Amino acid sequence: MRNAKAFFFICGGILMLVAAYNLGATVAMSQSGDSLTAVGNSYLGTAAGDVYRVLGGSVNREWTRVGNLGAGPVVFVQALGTGYFDAYIANGDYYWSNDDGLTWTRLGNVFSGQSTLAAQQTWGSVKARYRPGAGAATQGK
Repeated sequence: MRNAKAFFFICGGILMLVAAYNLGATVAMSQSGDSLTAVGNSYLGTAAGDVYRVLGGSVNREWTRVGNLGAGPVVFVQALGTGYFDAYIANGDYYWSNDDGLTWTRLGNVFSGQSTLAAQQTWGSVKARYRPGAGAATQGK
């Protein structure tokens, strides 16, 4: 009886911990409301799609917002040359700037036109492909 009572209290404690976790668990966020998702040469991308450019020398750096690339986090920013930059957002949209990031032009989407076929196959065709001589099952054998 003593072991059953101890087991009951342990199970009750675990149940209380699970209930407290499910009722009180939330995602921790910083107070700024945004996070960095891409870092490039003198450029940063954020989860809100904003692009920032650094101004100043190596000691005192000032970051200036130069634009927003759309509905999605910036996942990649790179310098292509003096004043030329490209950036990608999470949905695959590709942007290009030729004026140090002051204006951005959408050039396309890296995922467009690349669909993957997912044809349904029968069990008999799968067997026939991977095991020669084993076609679809026949009746009466």
